[in-house]
Amino acid sequence: SQRLAESRRMRRAFLDAWPDEPHLDTTYTPYPRLGPINAVTRFVLGLSHDDSHIEQLREIMRQARAQRNTAHVTNS
Repeated sequence: SQRLAESRRMRRAFLDAWPDEPHLDTTYTPYPRLGPINAVTRFVLGLSHDDSHIEQLREIMRQARAQRNTAHVTNS
């Protein structure tokens, strides 16, 4: 799908923006319960966030297929 390709492109672009030798000792604390995080942790949290949407994406795809099948049967 276009959205999946767009998401993949954005992730690659984000990684391409990293310097050859990132300063992984640089941290910040966006959520006090997590403590300080660095660039690797921030990226992994983004992947985890993406993963949390997998079931939502499956449902969207199921609905799109059902709609397409209904339209195909109606137009036949």
